[in-house]
Amino acid sequence: MSRPGLAALLGAFPVTRFFERHWPDTLLVQHGDPRRLRGLLDAPEFASIDALTALPAREWLVQSSRFPNGFGNVAVSAEAAAAFFFVGFTVYGVEPELHSARAKAWTAALERDLRLTPGLIRTSVFLSKPGPGARMHFDAQESFVVQLKGRKRWTVAHNRDVKHAAENYIAGDPVPASLDVQLERPGAPLATTMPDDAVTVTLEPGSIMYVPRGAWHATETLEESWHLDLMLPLPTWGDHLQGLLATHFHDRAPWRAPALDGSALPERLRALITELEAGALGAPSAPTTRAASPARAAGRRGPGSRTGGRRRRRR
Repeated sequence: MSRPGLAALLGAFPVTRFFERHWPDTLLVQHGDPRRLRGLLDAPEFASIDALTALPAREWLVQSSRFPNGFGNVAVSAEAAAAFFFVGFTVYGVEPELHSARAKAWTAALERDLRLTPGLIRTSVFLSKPGPGARMHFDAQESFVVQLKGRKRWTVAHNRDVKHAAENYIAGDPVPASLDVQLERPGAPLATTMPDDAVTVTLEPGSIMYVPRGAWHATETLEESWHLDLMLPLPTWGDHLQGLLATHFHDRAPWRAPALDGSALPERLRALITELEAGALGAPSAPTTRAASPARAAGRRGPGSRTGGRRRRRR
């Protein structure tokens, strides 16, 4: 049996080539023998819908084109989620607590091989019956999709509208101001149909897909499908710097003083630059994770954090 880790996940695809050509910005799809994914595909948590919904989770959502917005994402109880699944709705388990030793071994090994902070990977599960799936959209984090059961068709394309998206978006929805400022051409409409160079792939048990942050994608379920989403909220340079600054400001009395005189801002900025040049700001070797940034040291969630709030995916 293959040892849990990136090499087993990628199968025949070389790990070195993945890092050179795909990580973190380029799509990769790999098919292979499901036996290499033992411990994930056969984890006891995925033995049945009852076993899955018995797990503590952040949230259970149901999705369907039957909802007025064509998507849903309606929060329900775990018991109701199972009932909705049997009558044809997609069930989205938001971060269920996978507790088996084998599943934990996989996430720990992937964090090690990808050089990520332990505990960074978040897991979610999507269960769907045959039929139309998620509308065209993109998500604000990187992820590995692991097909557990059945077959699901994905259409995926590079996003030319926004680079390194900081929030999720469904094609055709109004563009919030917070997303508009991230666009390559602010004020321009976003794509509403898949680009001509989109690729279509069918995932089956043993298939994995690395989806870069912001990639457009849409799905169609060909037969009852279960897939595991290994979400990788990679820390950005902004997250890292904000976390370091939050700690710096929290630890020094002058920066904890009330900001009552706005005219003193230029002086304060000059003082900060002097402190930075003097090496006052620590620089740990590993980037600050989003869960810890930008202001955990100050006891609050800072702006722009993508893990502080709920980011509902749509697959």
